[in-house]
Amino acid sequence: MADIAGQLAELGKDLITRQVNLILATGGMSAEPMPADPVVAMRQIYRWYYDRLLGEPGSDTDNQIGSLTAAALATAFGELADGLRADSRDARRTLAGLTPPQGPTGGSAVVAASQRLVLRMRATSRDLALIAGHLAAGTELTPSERAVLRKAWEIGTDEVIMQTTISVDGDVVFRADSRYTSEAHQALFDLHDRSCASAMRTWKDVVGAAIDLVKGMLK
Repeated sequence: MADIAGQLAELGKDLITRQVNLILATGGMSAEPMPADPVVAMRQIYRWYYDRLLGEPGSDTDNQIGSLTAAALATAFGELADGLRADSRDARRTLAGLTPPQGPTGGSAVVAASQRLVLRMRATSRDLALIAGHLAAGTELTPSERAVLRKAWEIGTDEVIMQTTISVDGDVVFRADSRYTSEAHQALFDLHDRSCASAMRTWKDVVGAAIDLVKGMLK
């Protein structure tokens, strides 16, 4: 019963809000389905972050990333979160001690990343460090943790240009990148509106199913 109560609590937290993101996919890096093994998925996410911040990793570094254990990923993402600041150049001091590519003057060749992207990567790295730590300890991931991992996989290092967050209490928050708010980008607004409408229909169905489940358990 305690396990069922915990699962219902997790489900309740997941149903509190819905978030719809319109992503500007520069490389389509997360087009493939997320691997079933969360460690494999996190290795790839870490590789994307490395690539976005420091340039494409060399073969030796890529092999190191590909062999990171859950415990090593917890350390890697934790160090990345601590090192990432508004200025993405600070990230070159992190990345679990992996050797970054060298620029023409001997310094690290850092690929430009917007402040918003860096801050999102920092927050996601914190979450992934906790998730990797749980995996290293042999703890099964909760539905919320799996959702965080899935979102990190789906967004990758692409830019979120429009975002709508809808809360169960009726609050709706819409954010849009100022570069995409002119009439020339009306098609993007229309696409985001349709995505929000689809999300709301799905949300309604899920909430209804959850209510039916609870009713069935209480009979």
